[in-house]
Amino acid sequence: MFRERIIVDDSLAATPDGYELAVRLPWYRALPVSSIEQLDITLDGVRAPAEAITFEVNGRARTLAEAKQAWDDVWYVLDDGIVRVAADADVSRGEHELEVTLGVRIPYLPVAGKPLLMTERSIKTMPATNMPATKTAPAEKNAPAKETAE
Repeated sequence: MFRERIIVDDSLAATPDGYELAVRLPWYRALPVSSIEQLDITLDGVRAPAEAITFEVNGRARTLAEAKQAWDDVWYVLDDGIVRVAADADVSRGEHELEVTLGVRIPYLPVAGKPLLMTERSIKTMPATNMPATKTAPAEKNAPAKETAE
């Protein structure tokens, strides 16, 4: 049910160091960032090594190892998580196949004495956009309109 939502449509973008995309939590309730047990990213058949991946939520970017310690930060279900991958991938042209496998630990659902581990996999094909997934409005857009004398 939530599998189709994991990769945010049209969120693939080139960055100076590689590429980024937006992902959504495949669960119906917010979870601590430390609940992320697995985050595998594959672009056009090339799997990114874990050490090349950073994950950002609530304005704070972390390595996957650091995310496992972020028990005091919450990933809300309607918030995009921004995944950045340091890679020599060229996402500037054409369609690209993205595969994301996201495993999250559900701390309040015990199964055989341990928290439930839910793993979902999503595959989407999309072109890269010109704007990174971290869409920030230019300062001029938020400034008051300037009057001009004629």
